[in-house]
Amino acid sequence: MKSIEELLETPYWIIDILPEQVPDNAGGQYFAIEQYYLQSPRREMIHRKYADILLRLNCYFDMAVSFDPEEDAEDILHGDSSKERCNPDPESFAEALHKGKEPGFLRVLFPSEDAMIDFDFGDTSITVYNPSVHLLELLQKLTSAAGVFFWRS
Repeated sequence: MKSIEELLETPYWIIDILPEQVPDNAGGQYFAIEQYYLQSPRREMIHRKYADILLRLNCYFDMAVSFDPEEDAEDILHGDSSKERCNPDPESFAEALHKGKEPGFLRVLFPSEDAMIDFDFGDTSITVYNPSVHLLELLQKLTSAAGVFFWRS
């Protein structure tokens, strides 16, 4: 598995409530609308959708999770608590995301795919790094079914 630093340098895709990146010079009120969606109960609705997508991916791939943005891949995969974080209990995992408040962070590693997903609870989007073709295909289907968008940055 690549290091987190290496994964952060790879091509990435976005799972988002919007169908494409909002340009810097766009009209409208992006920041006000983003804050609207980050308030309860809309935030929990978005987190629930993202939890469902990740749990469904876990049907196809092993995944290891960390809620610590400073933790490296080796510790996530092989550290003292790695057994509790590999393929976590679905109910506990979903609950952690549903109740996720700022500041909060989730990192998911897919070792067999050499891929990573990061989710900052203060954002309305998830970043997917270095997805394989199979992971991309599944994410396209899962995001469509969840009513969110999947696009390349």
